[in-house]
Amino acid sequence: FASDDVWLALDTESATENLLRLSNDGLFDHTIVGIEQTVATTAGQTYALDFASGNLKNFGRDGTGVVRVSVNGSLLASVDTPTATGTSIQWGTHSLSFTAAGPTTTLRFWNDQNANAHFAFIDAVTLAPVPEPASAALLLSGVMVLAGLARRRGCRAGVPAAAS
Repeated sequence: FASDDVWLALDTESATENLLRLSNDGLFDHTIVGIEQTVATTAGQTYALDFASGNLKNFGRDGTGVVRVSVNGSLLASVDTPTATGTSIQWGTHSLSFTAAGPTTTLRFWNDQNANAHFAFIDAVTLAPVPEPASAALLLSGVMVLAGLARRRGCRAGVPAAAS
């Protein structure tokens, strides 16, 4: 996502932390149950969605949690956070993929577990198009042609080709 893209907190106040705690415990006088963002996509294009999830064992929570991810309102995945054993956040990374259905796609992350027993944090969300196999093959063939031309030019200029 570009730096000016905005995740909308699905809460009663804006989050002020550098990570998002997905819970509905009312801590800090607001309830964050999730975030969502609508992004420009290309219909039929496959996208890689990567993010980090975290957890900690503190404030009566057991150190486990689940982050749910949806695309255009349909559940894509339910991902377990790393099991935390202490009061420092333990992070893990996750990679998902989906194929866009239209020119925009709404991504949503949330946790609907009992907030008195579970935490769930997310950070470092990235979304990138996955190159199609035909595009990758075309790129590879173009690189091979350029390498061959460079090798020929080297031979014509009296520079011997490198041994393979």
